[in-house]
Amino acid sequence: FDSIVLDQDVPGGSVVINVGAGYITTAAVAPATTVSASLSITAPSDVVAKKISVDTVPNCAVATGYSAYTSNQATIDVPATSGKHTAYSCLKDAAGNTSAAPLSDDIVYDSQAPAVTVQLNNGDTYTTSGTVSLKITASDDLAAPLGGISGMRVANGTPSFSGAYDAFQAEKSWNVATPSSDGEKTVCVEVQDAAGRTSNACDTIVVDRIRPSGTVTIENGASRSNKLSVSVALVFGADAVTH
Repeated sequence: FDSIVLDQDVPGGSVVINVGAGYITTAAVAPATTVSASLSITAPSDVVAKKISVDTVPNCAVATGYSAYTSNQATIDVPATSGKHTAYSCLKDAAGNTSAAPLSDDIVYDSQAPAVTVQLNNGDTYTTSGTVSLKITASDDLAAPLGGISGMRVANGTPSFSGAYDAFQAEKSWNVATPSSDGEKTVCVEVQDAAGRTSNACDTIVVDRIRPSGTVTIENGASRSNKLSVSVALVFGADAVTH
């Protein structure tokens, strides 16, 4: 007397990279061209072997490439190239059934922080207003929907930012006279990309809202003169540049 269990069910399951994180931003350490990531596997209790690959779709029916399934955790090497990468896993149960199709999960590798520049009043050195125009350019190494600029923040004085990010604007009006005094003012802009990486840039402008002052003296202050040609003395404030 003998018996056998008929099992023709293909094993199901799922895989998740880095506990569901959408991005990897860790830089590869030369000479390596990959970065490590975790792969969590959910599988039936009768699974005995697994086959894992990255960015190459495996054939689950082919016997080669399987290794013993001893843990639901694995480490994979993700290419350190910007873009979407996919991890695959095939499972095999004790009866020899294999996954009908590879289990898979995606993650995006973001190799660079976004780039940003800011210019106040089209590059003017001086302004007579406490409100200036910001012209902001920003770019990311990944285009939407994988990447792109997701938000921006603006600060006066130093690149110290707080609060929520606003939607990106290429042009923005901004009050630099805070506190409301004249002098050199610095405005900094921070941008964030879809992976959460940030970069900032600053520009300066001099606020001068005080009109120049000066005096004009004819003939040393005389009230009358019998000469057709008289002396004129001009005295201007320190910030006067022309007359």
